[in-house]
Amino acid sequence: MQEYLAFERAFARSSFGTTANLVCLRATGDSMLPTISQGDLLVIDMSDCTVQKDAAPYILQIGETTAVKRLHRLTKNTIRIASDNPAGWSKEMTIQEMEAEGIEIKGRVVAIMKMA
Repeated sequence: MQEYLAFERAFARSSFGTTANLVCLRATGDSMLPTISQGDLLVIDMSDCTVQKDAAPYILQIGETTAVKRLHRLTKNTIRIASDNPAGWSKEMTIQEMEAEGIEIKGRVVAIMKMA
């Protein structure tokens, strides 16, 4: 089932840095605890797939699975993929290794709305 949220352009621009290509997803699982909890609403900028050095959360497509992981560019060709939860997994991969394993960056999380 799809649901829609509407944001005024001025609010979206000031809050998320963009008004285009925004989608919302509800978080499931615990791999990004304590940053992202089960049921939190994530606002994703689908046009921002360029990993920076700031270690931001991104949406990944890993085969049939959609996941949120923190990505941190270590070198021009190497990215660290990590869970915030210490019990989760993390690894360093080259862009070529990510492509070979079918890991695709779909967008950057620009807001996390905590749901009670």
